[in-house]
Amino acid sequence: MPIISLNPKAGLPLIDQIVHGLQKMVDDRAMRAGMRLPSIRQFAQDHGVSRFTVVQAYDRLVAMGYLHSRLGSGFYVSARPAAHSASEPTWRPDSAIDVVWLLRNALEDRSRKTLPGAWWLPADWMEEAGVRKSLRLLAQRDGDYLTAYGTPAGYLPLRELLRNRLSTIGVAADTAQIVLTAGVTHAMDLVTRSFVRAGDAVLVDDPGYFILFGGLKSFGANIVGVPWNSDGPDTGVMEDLIREHRPRVFFTNTILHNPTGASISQAVAYRMLQLAEKYDLMLVEDDIYGDFHPATLTRLATLDSSSASSM
Repeated sequence: MPIISLNPKAGLPLIDQIVHGLQKMVDDRAMRAGMRLPSIRQFAQDHGVSRFTVVQAYDRLVAMGYLHSRLGSGFYVSARPAAHSASEPTWRPDSAIDVVWLLRNALEDRSRKTLPGAWWLPADWMEEAGVRKSLRLLAQRDGDYLTAYGTPAGYLPLRELLRNRLSTIGVAADTAQIVLTAGVTHAMDLVTRSFVRAGDAVLVDDPGYFILFGGLKSFGANIVGVPWNSDGPDTGVMEDLIREHRPRVFFTNTILHNPTGASISQAVAYRMLQLAEKYDLMLVEDDIYGDFHPATLTRLATLDSSSASSM
């Protein structure tokens, strides 16, 4: 499957198109350090170019420090230092194009049935039978349930159910504080529209949810990555970045983190809340996969009320 788009009729030589395309994917973190590139033969076959063209492009990227070769193994993305500077915003208007490409290919590629990093879970995890049964029951009820608009916050009985569910994991939330969305991306979009303006620095997990990155870039945010360890964000680096960039918001995925699968520890969660209060930083917790974890784990929302009162 092609990983970049090439246009043989364009004025730019194919070698340059490959170099610029792969360079952009590395710069936008669509390709991570250590990722193995397709072999020269495979890349040539997937993109309809000669092997000589691929060799020339790969060699140029090696010289530029974007790739390195391993004898008998192939070419890999090189680790590159992250240059976070408040005077040099990382956003460019065209930077979201790679996210659109990734999203389109994730939806079109039906060969792999499980892609949790792109929210594609096995069908038997999604309560399909229960959804079908509920739709049948709803269709048999009198009223305008299928055709009328709902309330802005969403269906009240479902919000009450969610309030009760949140209380079982120690999150105190009134029904009036709960808003139903079409999914986590919709929710992140609403938060971004409400609290982020063009030029604002925003902290995100590094690595993290690539679709969120595309949305933030489209709003003109200066995205700053906080490295993830096995127990959550690196809070030492987090504080350094807060001091340098003065971000408004930190979007973080705490339980079964996408894409590492790690979960935040209680100590890291407490420290994040302390930093958030100290620097007036809003923490936006993405807990989309929390219910899949077999254990009861720490959440920022669980600790928030108790930790805030103790500081």
